[in-house]
Amino acid sequence: MYVLHFLSFLLAPAPLFRRARLWLGCALCTFFLTTGYSISNEGCEYPNVFSPTFTPPKNRIGEFRISLEPPDYQNAKSVQDHLAFSTTWAELLISRLANQTNGRCSANISVSLFPDLRVVLSETPSPSTLGNAPSHCIEALTEILRNATPDNNSIKQAALLEARGLMRRISNPASDLMSASNILTAALNRIYDAGTVMHALVSIEPGTFQSFDVISFITWLKRQRLARRLELDPLRFCGRDVDPGSPIETGAQRLPYSSTIASSPLVLPIRIGGPLFSGQLRYAVIVGEGAAVNFSRATAPAIEKYCDQERTIAWDMDSVPHAIKAVRIRCLRSVRFNDAWTVFYCDPKDCTSEQQAEVAMREIENDSDVILLAKGGGTNMVARGPYVIAIKVTAE
Repeated sequence: MYVLHFLSFLLAPAPLFRRARLWLGCALCTFFLTTGYSISNEGCEYPNVFSPTFTPPKNRIGEFRISLEPPDYQNAKSVQDHLAFSTTWAELLISRLANQTNGRCSANISVSLFPDLRVVLSETPSPSTLGNAPSHCIEALTEILRNATPDNNSIKQAALLEARGLMRRISNPASDLMSASNILTAALNRIYDAGTVMHALVSIEPGTFQSFDVISFITWLKRQRLARRLELDPLRFCGRDVDPGSPIETGAQRLPYSSTIASSPLVLPIRIGGPLFSGQLRYAVIVGEGAAVNFSRATAPAIEKYCDQERTIAWDMDSVPHAIKAVRIRCLRSVRFNDAWTVFYCDPKDCTSEQQAEVAMREIENDSDVILLAKGGGTNMVARGPYVIAIKVTAE
């Protein structure tokens, strides 16, 4: 099975160890329809892949959207402030809910539905609550959403926690998969056109949380509560009958369209031990797949052909002309704020030189199925890639 990895958590509030895969079916929608809660009208969403680690499925209450007043999309600072504030607030909500319910209720909250929040809510039942409806946790979190105001120190600590988590993930990757994520983060900063909403979102840095403006956050929180009645709206998930090219159906219309540069090679200078260190990876190919709902559908031919598959490459060496070698191609499939991206890279254990990695990536770049993948599998979207990424590591 190829590596399937969604990274909406990269800019999400909770640390990596609180993330796990969660696939929710349409049966969940039926449950909420019968309990009287209103289904969100924001379009359907892709199945979620994060939840509190080690939480049994039977303890999960459901998945929800918290709709927020959006920022000024014409202003990059407004967009980044909203991201920083909602990320920090999510961390505060997680902690407050656990403390207020003595650990009975837990939430995993992500900013992946920007400008809104995405919530997986769970309950650990006690003998006295077995058989009761799971409304207590919903009510508790709703009450916190509407009324709880954290103190200045709690706000600052939540922001610093996020800053440390970001720095740890991007400067000390624990695996090649995380290195590929770091490469994607750095590349998207160059791929999205400057001035677009997505460029502002992917450009946020740990320093934003290290110098967090507590007063502005409190003002933002008050404005959110004045603007609308904050609710937990159950999500509706996309079935196979949903047209992935329809922004209304897939929920992709919630953000203004962000244009990207034309397909071209990109050189990323990355400092050893510095931000976005790429580990052993030196070459990659990045392709945009369109709306995140594509990950819920049939696997694309390019994914089947390359991801976790062995490929034969040929290159010339001084000592061995026309050398041939079998290498394994790995994939990172990632969602960034409803945009789906795939990173192809050669397993460093097989591509032991930069030349081998480059040859493997050039083959992928020119493959007709990969080019089709960059066009959203033929959904008439503007092609996003393929982008060949060369990582040039420096000591400074």
